[in-house]
Amino acid sequence: MDSRRFAVLFDDNKYSPQQDVVVYDTRLLPPFLADPSVGLFPVESVLYAIEIKSELNTPELKKAHKNASVLKSLTYQTGHYDEGGNPKEGVTHRLATAVFAFRTNLTGKTTTELERYKKLEPEGEPAIMQLCVVGSGTWYWYRQQWNEVLPVHPYYEVLAWLTGVVVNSQIIADTRGFPRVGRYWLA
Repeated sequence: MDSRRFAVLFDDNKYSPQQDVVVYDTRLLPPFLADPSVGLFPVESVLYAIEIKSELNTPELKKAHKNASVLKSLTYQTGHYDEGGNPKEGVTHRLATAVFAFRTNLTGKTTTELERYKKLEPEGEPAIMQLCVVGSGTWYWYRQQWNEVLPVHPYYEVLAWLTGVVVNSQIIADTRGFPRVGRYWLA
């Protein structure tokens, strides 16, 4: 293991690539923490996976997209049960994926980060649900379409991005029900 902080999400079959920041809810399922900087997180407890970039460029965006695509493929156990304790179908929102960058290598205003990202995944629900570049804007997937928040005053786009993370985390957590840890112990 290296000395950097990282988190890995998992279901009963797969592990994710390393994640920079994981927003999780211990009321759903506890993480398995090797120490304060290294952790394994059952996918059912994870609300957000965030990649942090010093500078967003095409190779870094492709890497983030690839990692988010793996996260999108993880399977969730239901946290919903009938009166007899048997699993039943229920609405379970997937974790949200986001990229936060302090700057971009894009110059001028002819292309946005969203336009660059759409070239990687032009149609359908994207693997990355939120993009934020300080000073450039925030883009987020909501109601089957992309939305944009521009920096109308300093750090407005960052505030919008953080607001989205907080609000969406609660919405996602509320759909998860009560997943059982036994799936991992008995697998």
